Amino acid sequence: MSRAPVLSRKQLEEIANAHIRSFIRFDGKDDPKFSAWKFAVHYLGKKVRFEWLSNEGVYLGLSVFSDHTPVPVYIPETGKVSLQEVGKDTILLDKTLAAISPDSSSRPRFTLMHECAHQILHRDYFLRQNLEGNSCGIAYSLQKREDVPGDAAKPKKEWTDEDWLEWQANYLAGALLMPSHRVRRFLEESILISEYRDRVRTKQPEEAAYRYLVRGLAGAFRVSPVTAGIRLDQIGFTRLPDQAMRKPCIYNLPHTLAPVRKTERERRNEETLADWEDRRLDPEYIFPGIIYKSVNKKRRNRRAGEKA
Repeated sequence: MSRAPVLSRKQLEEIANAHIRSFIRFDGKDDPKFSAWKFAVHYLGKKVRFEWLSNEGVYLGLSVFSDHTPVPVYIPETGKVSLQEVGKDTILLDKTLAAISPDSSSRPRFTLMHECAHQILHRDYFLRQNLEGNSCGIAYSLQKREDVPGDAAKPKKEWTDEDWLEWQANYLAGALLMPSHRVRRFLEESILISEYRDRVRTKQPEEAAYRYLVRGLAGAFRVSPVTAGIRLDQIGFTRLPDQAMRKPCIYNLPHTLAPVRKTERERRNEETLADWEDRRLDPEYIFPGIIYKSVNKKRRNRRAGEKA
């Protein structure tokens, strides 16, 4: 039987909005590029530090929920792993994240908020697991990319407790970094939506216009384009239908028909033009709107009478 907390998307959105409103009062401003470090350390009161969590960068972060928890830490000087006791309410981030430049801080921010989500949602679960001896009470972050897996990764019947915990932490991390009210307000106040609509109206590919919108939104919130795109889907953003010009359909001629050569095509054109000129000069020809047949017939009858 699963002991993971059961949380819907709506409940996770409400939890994120409650914490963001409280943090806005704590920070004194409503900034899309808010400091994730300030949120974790000063608002939630967690201890955050960088350690080598592995020799290959597999573990990006972990959360500790109880005192005197042994945590394996890699020592580059010796090339070995050493157990260190870590206290409760501690978040460890891999040192590879500390080397990332501020211009590309989307991965460290998302990883830190992912661990904050574990601290907010799963404290009781990991403490219970630790007391029962089922685990050491540590939540590991194994994400190698900044995408948010879980929406369509596995059928729900195959999901384990770990799958649900990771999905919940990923969802809450994205909702904390990009609260729905901030995203909607930014889209209303910025020119990204108008540019997106103009690009689609001018028959540019909708996919390219949408990528431009997502990149602009990601830069405004200091997240990855993947996270920004997933958050747009989660808040119900409706994309426009693609109006781009399609390439003409190329029909394949039956094999029984031989291609017409250039000389043959020119000869046929000349015959068609000659036939058209003959019809224009023919007295029996009827031009649209003016009937020459009756007039020419009277002329022929008059000429025949004069000759007689």
